[in-house]
Order: sequence, then structure tokens, then C-alpha cells
Amino acid sequence: MEKFINFNLIEQTPVDSLIKKYPPLWDKTFILGKKDGFITEFRAGLSKQFTQKEIRSRDIKIREVTWASSNEENLTVWFEEKDHKWIPVAHFIWDKNAVF
Repeated sequence: MEKFINFNLIEQTPVDSLIKKYPPLWDKTFILGKKDGFITEFRAGLSKQFTQKEIRSRDIKIREVTWASSNEENLTVWFEEKDHKWIPVAHFIWDKNAVF
């Protein structure tokens, strides 16, 4: 298994294959706009991908996966489920010492 993930792999490789090769720090699934799926400062990039009307409909299934991308940074990618496939819709590279 690889220690760090390269962002270029995200769009080219199914998320389940990525997870097998690069174990994530966390992997969480939620409905956008519901209890566990509120758009926080950390998830601000998602508000640029969906309209408020779409978010209020509360039927957007999101998978949030975070990997170590280097010794100093993490990479979080948000995938939307479409036709039983996880499609990357937003990402965020952040310092491992950041507090949200």
C-alpha cells in the first residue's frame, strides 16, 4: 500500500480502488444539508458545486474521503453518487495542523 495519494489519480481511478491502495484517514458518507451533512467552513467548496435549492432538497449523497497527501498536508475529496458511481465534485488540500 502507498503512503501518500497523488491528486491526479482522483479523477482517473474509482474511489474504492483508491481506498484499497491508499488507506484514507477517514471515509464518511452523508446527505448534503442534513444533520451530518451541513456545509461547514471545511466543506465550503461544496456550496460552489450545488445551488441552495439543490442542497435544500436533501437528496444529494456525498462521500467525504481524506487522505494524507504529503508529510505536511491532507487531501479531502468530496464525491457525489450518480448512477451508483462516486464522481469527484470538489477537493480541499489542507495543512495537517489546521483546526476547523
